[in-house]
Amino acid sequence: MKCNEYVRKTLGESSIHGFPYLVKRELHWMEKLFWILMIALAAYTSIDICLNQWKRFRDNPIVYAMELAWGKSNFPFVGITLCSDYVDHHEFEHLIEDMWHLENEANKSAYNYYWDFLKVLNSLHLTNMGNLKPYENDSRLNDLNFLQMLVRLRQQILPEKVLANTEEATTSSDTEVREMAYAAAVTEAGLCRTTSQLTKYTNPFGDL
Repeated sequence: MKCNEYVRKTLGESSIHGFPYLVKRELHWMEKLFWILMIALAAYTSIDICLNQWKRFRDNPIVYAMELAWGKSNFPFVGITLCSDYVDHHEFEHLIEDMWHLENEANKSAYNYYWDFLKVLNSLHLTNMGNLKPYENDSRLNDLNFLQMLVRLRQQILPEKVLANTEEATTSSDTEVREMAYAAAVTEAGLCRTTSQLTKYTNPFGDL
């Protein structure tokens, strides 16, 4: 099959709207030109919409989804997760003293080694797990509870407990008054705070 025949057959049997009109012999050349312009405009518009949506997602990656239920006009707050690069240097010092019984003045090299390890642990998330490689053969770290150490490093910004939702009876039976409370959550971005109702699966303190 020649190239010209292949193109005619492909366009003529295409399900993309406009393509079959390009190879119809009975159509005037101005009509074919019209369909070429329409196809080009549609392709440009589709690509532009996709790029704009991708840019919007990159600038503000928040997805809000709501499931509508019959007869329900009020909805609880959307779940929010907050992560930060909080560093508590005082807790670094206390943890090194408690875990390894070191002071900065006594053994500076060992003290700096464990300080650097706590810095890595404090900022650990899914994309920088390779930062733990220098410590993989250190047997002194094998039996440590890293999660509890991380909780201690972040204790100043983590909530101590989760407050229960409160409901107040009103004239409207479907009205819910909810108290927003943050809970600790282990996520791919590290140890964070969240208002999600799924916190029982990610909370380091247990099923709350």
